[in-house]
Amino acid sequence: MLVYRIGWIASLLAAAAGFAGSAFREDGLLLTLGVAMLFCAAILFFLDRKGL
Repeated sequence: MLVYRIGWIASLLAAAAGFAGSAFREDGLLLTLGVAMLFCAAILFFLDRKGL
C-alpha cells in the first residue's frame, strides 16, 4: 500500500537524520531515535511487501 511505502521511506529519512545528528550530540538520544526509526522502517517495509 502507498501508506506503508511512504511510511518506511519517511522512517529511513528520519533514521538518517538521527544518525547524522548523533555525530553532533553525544547524549545518545538521536542515535536511539535512528535505531528506533530503522526498526519502524523494517516493520513498514515488511507490511508493504506482504501487501497487508
